[in-house]
Amino acid sequence: MNNKQRKKLKILKYTNEDNIKKIQWKNNILLQECLNNLETYQIISDDAIIRQIVKIASGIEIKRRFHSDIPMIEKNHDYYIVWDNERVHYQM
Repeated sequence: MNNKQRKKLKILKYTNEDNIKKIQWKNNILLQECLNNLETYQIISDDAIIRQIVKIASGIEIKRRFHSDIPMIEKNHDYYIVWDNERVHYQM
């Protein structure tokens, strides 16, 4: 395999990973409910920006919300939802 073919394969690999991620987001019911309840939102998929947001969020007090909590969302504020799509495996 020459360099040109490697570059094409790499591009196809990243494109395929992005497509799989989008399909997983569409099929994730909890994520879709969360997005539907927001007036406006933007999905950030740039890894560098995501790392920067997580770094900022790690340095301040984070308020974790659970499904049983009553949301206290204020208008005209920015909120970041960091969604980890890693698979959780349970052992019995």
